[in-house]
Order: sequence, then structure tokens, then C-alpha cells
Amino acid sequence: MKGAKAGSIPDREDRLQGGWFGGKKEGVEMWEEAVKEVTVRQSALGRFAGKEQPIWTQAARLNWKKIYVQVSRSLSPRKSSTY
Repeated sequence: MKGAKAGSIPDREDRLQGGWFGGKKEGVEMWEEAVKEVTVRQSALGRFAGKEQPIWTQAARLNWKKIYVQVSRSLSPRKSSTY
């Protein structure tokens, strides 16, 4: 997750999967703001920002210490990484 910069192109290889997120109100609001910031920035740079997976991944990379990623090992066809 190193090397994430606010204006960098979102990673198209490793992505967060799934459309669910949750937690306490403060956490959900933090995630909403982080995703909105990435979406607005990428749009302002003239980049496509309509696919949630790379946008969510970029938001996660920029806020890595604030999030928890749950890896489903039973559904993953490849080895899971430890972050």
C-alpha cells in the first residue's frame, strides 16, 4: 500500500471487492468522505471515476491506517496477502 498519492492513477490490478462497508457512524462518514475526495479528484484530472473498485482501493490506500479489510480466504482463488 506504499506509494499512494492523492493524484496518482487508481490501481487497476489489486482491488477491494464487494459492495459492502459498515461500522460506527464516524467510520462510515470517514469512508464516505475519503471516497468522495478520490472521486472528485480523479474527475477533476479528467480520469474515469465511475467504477467503484479502483476508487475504493485508492481511498483505502490513502487511508490505510484507518481501515480494516476483511479477506475471505474461502472464496479467494489465489493466496491472500497480509497487509
